[in-house]
Amino acid sequence: MDSHADTCCAGATAAIIEYTDKTCDVSLFSKEYSAMQNIPIIKATTAYDGAETGEMFILIMGQALYLSDSPNQMRANGI
Repeated sequence: MDSHADTCCAGATAAIIEYTDKTCDVSLFSKEYSAMQNIPIIKATTAYDGAETGEMFILIMGQALYLSDSPNQMRANGI
């Protein structure tokens, strides 16, 4: 399923590496929700354990939307 997302979102489970001092307004693809305003853009990191080998990978997201109370987007989508 295509969520139409064009960037990563970092939530409470991500570690913030750097704040960019930039924000943006985020509109959802549903009229049921209002746009979210002044969302910080950050550099963040999270860990991923490979399913086949169990090897840990550190993933760095260069320009992620910081949704502090949201779950990790990658984990929620099985990545």
